[in-house]
Amino acid sequence: MGRRSPLTVIAGLLLLVWAGLLAYVSLPTLLSDEPFWDGGVSVLGAVLAVAHLAAGLGVLALAPWGRRIGLVLGGIGLFGTMAVVLTLAANMLSSDITQETPIVLAIPAGMAVLYAVIVLALWRARDEFTPGAAAD
Repeated sequence: MGRRSPLTVIAGLLLLVWAGLLAYVSLPTLLSDEPFWDGGVSVLGAVLAVAHLAAGLGVLALAPWGRRIGLVLGGIGLFGTMAVVLTLAANMLSSDITQETPIVLAIPAGMAVLYAVIVLALWRARDEFTPGAAAD
């Protein structure tokens, strides 16, 4: 039986959760009569859902390719959500703050934290994904 840290399991499960959320948002539009009415965003979401699913399963199986895909997806997700956080924060600071609710900023900030956990856990778990490390 292989030894894995709880952070590696958490990273794999978070990738699977993201796969589920992306599929939940993308697949109804993709399977509708007009799958491209949103400019192909549903297609991109479905591709990202499949990539997150593959990465999550690969991480949970301690496959080196799963770690690499997870790091790439985590980095892209972290960059994208932080861009949204910074854009929203700048918009909130330049407008009347009393009209904006904090939840508008809290949701993408929470997403950024989850992607940061994925990236840090997979970066730290480098040794768990080497060929001889899983066998004890």
